[in-house]
Amino acid sequence: MPEIEHDKILEWYDVEFGRFNDALDEAFSHLNERVSEETSQATSVIRKSKVSSKSDPVAIKARALAAQAFAKKQRESAKEKLKEFERQAELQKKLWKAKEEVERVKMEAELELEKQRSMTEEAQKTRQIEAEAIRLEVEAEALENEAHGPDSLQQRLKDFEDVCFR
Repeated sequence: MPEIEHDKILEWYDVEFGRFNDALDEAFSHLNERVSEETSQATSVIRKSKVSSKSDPVAIKARALAAQAFAKKQRESAKEKLKEFERQAELQKKLWKAKEEVERVKMEAELELEKQRSMTEEAQKTRQIEAEAIRLEVEAEALENEAHGPDSLQQRLKDFEDVCFR
């Protein structure tokens, strides 16, 4: 019975772990999409600034640098978020492993406790059998003593014969 429950728990963890990995994949793809969108936005800003101010090279260069800085900042932010997701995923994996270990240890403890209970019950039965054996030995000895004692039936018959036939 505990093995079936353990299998169910492992199956549940597998399903949950799969769901977690799917969610993590979605988050990663979303972050990658945002990075590519922000990069394309920065590129379009650079192109627009080139078109609108072809005559002013200083303004064009300033806008291009600003757009590159913005894109770099967005990329760094996305990388930090990605690292944080990876850390959270790793922590989640460790948590699941720890929970699985706890569950395994609990099951082992329950099995050991069940073994100890059965051993205790067997020891109790053994003590009862030993006590019964001692009681029967005492009873047998008492019956034997009674059979050979002065009040035994044989002794009384002998005494009766002696009295009657003398």
